[in-house]
Amino acid sequence: MRISLGRAAAAVAAPVLLLTLGAGSAAGLSSGTTAAAGQARPAAAATARFDPVSASFTSYQAGYVLGTRGHTRLPGAVYLVRTVNGGRTWTAVAAPKARLVDPSAPAPGTAVSAVRFADMNNGWLFSPALWVTHDGGRHWRQLSLPGKVGAVAVSDGVAFASVMPAGGAATGLYMSQVGTDRWTRVPGVVPRNALTFYGRAGWAGLPPAAMWATSDLRHWHKLPAFHAPRYYGAASLAAGGATRFLLLCTGPGGMGHEEKLLYASANGGRTFSKVGPAPFVGFAGHTDALAIPPGRPLVVTLASSSAESWLGRSVNGGRTWQTVQYNDGGIGWRDLRYASPTVGWIVHGNLPFTVNYNGLMRTVNAGATWYNVAIP
Repeated sequence: MRISLGRAAAAVAAPVLLLTLGAGSAAGLSSGTTAAAGQARPAAAATARFDPVSASFTSYQAGYVLGTRGHTRLPGAVYLVRTVNGGRTWTAVAAPKARLVDPSAPAPGTAVSAVRFADMNNGWLFSPALWVTHDGGRHWRQLSLPGKVGAVAVSDGVAFASVMPAGGAATGLYMSQVGTDRWTRVPGVVPRNALTFYGRAGWAGLPPAAMWATSDLRHWHKLPAFHAPRYYGAASLAAGGATRFLLLCTGPGGMGHEEKLLYASANGGRTFSKVGPAPFVGFAGHTDALAIPPGRPLVVTLASSSAESWLGRSVNGGRTWQTVQYNDGGIGWRDLRYASPTVGWIVHGNLPFTVNYNGLMRTVNAGATWYNVAIP
């Protein structure tokens, strides 16, 4: 099935990685604090259909998808597959002996719900546990960070993890060089629930809570406070350059809709300018994801859901939009990301819904059209 998103009209924008993160004072965690898991079991040859729940692509052609098989509800067995040709063929990859879970529900300490790879060798399964591989999934081991890992993101050879300690303490932000298992807490940064990178530039947190920025992935500074009048705060953030990004702010709503307003910054977050409302007639749905292809700062994709699901596209930085509605009961979206200026991927379906309707979708024209990708 191919879905078209028509063209629209010009401002600023940006790619996106959304995380849940937080505070810090420096503290190193070496590989000596990890719990060895040995070699993972091979992914079983399966006859039941593959239901994707999370995807991570390291190029426009290559990436990994996490899912389960033959389960209509979570928890389920973990399966992992890989493609190197844009989804034309798939290969089963070994996965650790963990359960696939809804991360908002109580779960065993080995359970996961998401995947992130830095390249085709180094990757993580996470939320709430954290498993790592350095050989493309042939071997996995479970790492010990001081709490539940809510998200993992990678930029320019550096991995970041958000960790929520037991007892509800402030979420901490940890970083590690890709290829190593030594994680260090980032001092001074207490973000709310988002992080986005563009090369070595990054931003943490969402208004009206505090935001922080970095230009080298090492040193962070606090940004001036920002609040959009009438709006509760930002729901999503997307970066499109070393100093450019968008904030999607949400306001009053009800009965499956919420007001949405876009703000843009061209100076790294010191100041913002209003772009306009985003996107749908009636402010349909609640925000699931926001993304911009690298190198194309005026092209913006917004995923939203309520009783149905929507994909919106703007070609003028968010001033005007065209949308496609999916009459799917509102299963929503996950892991909207662009792997190149034209190629992007998204999981159609969001936890904790039943997973037997989930699918993987791909665009090769920066979100103008999307099509389903079959995983046997």
